Amino acid sequence: MGLSWNKRFRFSDASPGCYAVTDGPPTARNTLPKDAWLCLFVWCKACFHQAPAGLQAIIDGERGDMPLKDLKFRCTGCGSRLTDHVTMAKDALRVQP
Repeated sequence: MGLSWNKRFRFSDASPGCYAVTDGPPTARNTLPKDAWLCLFVWCKACFHQAPAGLQAIIDGERGDMPLKDLKFRCTGCGSRLTDHVTMAKDALRVQP
């Protein structure tokens, strides 16, 4: 059985159930449908405040088509722009300190 393709995903026989998005980097708009299990987690390097980002708020602010890696955040605790972020499973939030 070789590789099978559809418009958005590439499936592989080598890794059943795994896929790769082939139509560009992830954005808030194409990540939102996965919001039940995926989280964009942001933390402040200045005051160590951390929280998940609201994907719907990013879309409502008209930044929904910008790649997640290019988004800039401001800390709601101290106002600093020294922030970083990672996309991870929501289950991982339960183990955050």
